[in-house]
Amino acid sequence: MAEPNYFSLENQTTTEQLLFSIYINASIGVLLFLIFIFTRPHRPDLYSPKKKNPLLPRTYVTWLYKLFKIKDDQVYESAGIDAIVAVKITRLGLRFCLFSLPVAFGVVLPLNYFGHAQQKGFDQFSMANIDSSDHGLLPVHCLALYYFTAVLFWLLHSQNMDFVKLRMKYLQKGSPQQYSILVKGDDVERFDDQGIYALFSDLYPSAVREAKIIQFPYELKKAVRKRDNVLNKLEGYMWRYATSSSAKRATLKKTVQGVRNYVDAIQFYTNKLERLNELVKREKEKPHEILGVAGFVTFRTLQAATHAVQCIHVEHLLSLVVKSAPEPRDVCWTNASVRPRVSLLRLLIMKFATAILVLLWIPPIMFVQSVVSVSKLSSYFPRLHNFLEAHPKILAFVSGALPPLILLAFMSLLPLLCWYLAKAEGYEAYSWIQLAQIEKLGWFYVIDVFMVKFYAGTFIATFQSILQDPQHVLRILGNGMPKIVTFFINYVSALGFITIPLTVSKIIPLVYQFFFLRCRNLTPRKKKLC
Repeated sequence: MAEPNYFSLENQTTTEQLLFSIYINASIGVLLFLIFIFTRPHRPDLYSPKKKNPLLPRTYVTWLYKLFKIKDDQVYESAGIDAIVAVKITRLGLRFCLFSLPVAFGVVLPLNYFGHAQQKGFDQFSMANIDSSDHGLLPVHCLALYYFTAVLFWLLHSQNMDFVKLRMKYLQKGSPQQYSILVKGDDVERFDDQGIYALFSDLYPSAVREAKIIQFPYELKKAVRKRDNVLNKLEGYMWRYATSSSAKRATLKKTVQGVRNYVDAIQFYTNKLERLNELVKREKEKPHEILGVAGFVTFRTLQAATHAVQCIHVEHLLSLVVKSAPEPRDVCWTNASVRPRVSLLRLLIMKFATAILVLLWIPPIMFVQSVVSVSKLSSYFPRLHNFLEAHPKILAFVSGALPPLILLAFMSLLPLLCWYLAKAEGYEAYSWIQLAQIEKLGWFYVIDVFMVKFYAGTFIATFQSILQDPQHVLRILGNGMPKIVTFFINYVSALGFITIPLTVSKIIPLVYQFFFLRCRNLTPRKKKLC
């Protein structure tokens, strides 16, 4: 009895794969968006936590109309200039689709359809349907490629000019951080506020407004942490007493003056809270310990602050590092206290760790992708082959929609990991940490998604042909690459339909609040904070 051809089963329904994958991804995206629409009016603490957030009506649909009327100034006041840039980048993608899709669907895809390679299904609309006899069609693809590139560069240039105008506009607003610089290094440790003020006053006469060395009140922070713990316990006991039907208050077994006895819990923590309030008050009045590693210098003019950032002030660069000061809400204080030499060492270590993780991420992805393929599943479970042949919809899901969804779920673990790696590099602002996080994610996606899928889907499949005809390796690889286009279309479809609704709906915090917080007797304030 002949063995079933598992590989042909995996590739015979490319059109069904694409359509069914789009259907599944769109359904998941619509479901997440509906969850967001129906939960948004009831959870303003989750979806509108900022007080400066532009006011939108707590309705199910009409807020969408108000959303498109929000001005850039309102977005700037609510979330800063980075949010405006993010919105404009989204508009850039929509404009590129507006110019490129008519040419793609009106010219390129019909030409591929009339190729002579006799491909079937969706592959008939790809370049895999173009063979050596279709010489007259190749110049059209070349011109289309130049057109797409020209449109993209034109949009990028116009968008860059908009960014320049936007930056000039908001620089004129005169935000405090625009006139300040962040200074770090060994030379800073030798100065207090007056010393760092005198140093930059000598370099920039009559231009320095004030200078402050970062102070870290260790004892005050410890006292505040203790007070918060006591306050949470007191609040919990008072809430349970207020919501309980019993008039009896909770008690604690404590040792008072050498005698172990039961005491009233609310009264015990009330007295302890009063003592800690006095301790926090005394610590506030004490002179705090000077951290002496970093500080901020504020200038009177934007020109002086700009010159200070661009100039080299000392012979040894790490002795005095000068950077533009981030917005006060954007400062990562734990990294601001790290010495420049330590930051450089941490940067090198984290870069090396990122490279190692990118390589270590490849085997699990290749294993998962190989396990969920139809050919592997059918070889492990022979009865599955006949079942998939009898149910083309399930075959389309397993071969088309399932691998991108599993890869998307696997890659969704990376943003948090990249965040901690970027933070460990020692950047002093959260926006700089986010930029490093995006850079690391880019390497993961290029190496672990594109390169791995190309290697597994094209190079391995054509390796025997390359050995037999090594002189035409480029032609063999060129003919093999279009055969994996279905996977990337399905993956982009999953990203487009699922990622944004998943981010907007905040489904994980929502599920946590809805299911887990209901099982705990939390006070209203703690529920709001969670």
